Amino acid sequence: MKPCTFGSLFSGGGLVDLGAVAAGLQPRWAIEIDPAVAGVFRANHNTPLIEGDVAAIDPNDLDPVEVLWASPPCQAFSQARNQSLPQRTDADLGLHILRYTAVLRPRLVVVENVPAYQHSDQLAQIVAGLWEQSYFVCHQLLNASWFGTPQTRHRLILRAFRGSLVPELRTSAAKAGWWSAVADLADSFPPSQLAPWQLKKLFPLEHFLGEANTLIRGCGPNQRGPWTVGAGRSAPTVIACADKITLRAWLVDGQFNGSPDQRDRPPTVRRGDEPAYTITSSGALRPARACLDGRVVALTTRALARFQDLPDTYQLPANKTLACKVIGNGVPVRMAAAILRGMA
Repeated sequence: MKPCTFGSLFSGGGLVDLGAVAAGLQPRWAIEIDPAVAGVFRANHNTPLIEGDVAAIDPNDLDPVEVLWASPPCQAFSQARNQSLPQRTDADLGLHILRYTAVLRPRLVVVENVPAYQHSDQLAQIVAGLWEQSYFVCHQLLNASWFGTPQTRHRLILRAFRGSLVPELRTSAAKAGWWSAVADLADSFPPSQLAPWQLKKLFPLEHFLGEANTLIRGCGPNQRGPWTVGAGRSAPTVIACADKITLRAWLVDGQFNGSPDQRDRPPTVRRGDEPAYTITSSGALRPARACLDGRVVALTTRALARFQDLPDTYQLPANKTLACKVIGNGVPVRMAAAILRGMA
């Protein structure tokens, strides 16, 4: 029996393609416009990659696939985006998905994006277009931690089956803590230190420095007091970033977009048995560190990759900014595999 074929649009570094392989699918092609990101894809996949614009490529030139995955640019809809910035010109790229489905007619179409995408005109047009093409459509908000990913990552997932009802998606995996995902890397974490404003605002300091294995998130300079996140509380968001000195994980309660109303957020502490926070490719926030047995350290790109379920065999670029971009814009491998499993 031949494996189910798979193609991806806006493929990035190919994290979702790893999920497809884990689910038993056979990737046939991928499309990515960014040359640097495409280079990372090629370093990790043998799948033919078309380096180009999804809007300019003719789907008639592609081999048909049974499963099509699309993760159109999310920056125009992300809460992590500063709303004072000019309107992005790539906000409507997702509508080109309908050109591909009309020609390729895959059995399953998956569209992934940030939660705010559910309220967009683009999603409404995609849903209407898929219905016109005889697809049954279901879209829902999912958390990657429900599938065993050691990260809280809420995403809008649309699934559309051609000519058949959309089956239930099982999310039965136990939640994984961030510490167990990176504990063996601890010796490689470079020493760091808390910023003066963190030392001033995180009182009493022993509350978290004396407790082994916690993540501290950074926020604006005008904090009003400490705030800890205990078991059972919803996770804030992690934004991965690179600065000129070292790479660190940035932890923020929700998406931080630089607006004044978000600058007074207090620092938080995240226990090691809780999932990490949403990793993005932003570089606008203050660095967060991990506190391990009283030591303050910075997280490495490999640690961030683990939060996205990437195996250590995945070749990360030496450029930390590019590495964060690939990791932060990707789909957690376990989540992708769970969504696609059953199609093989």
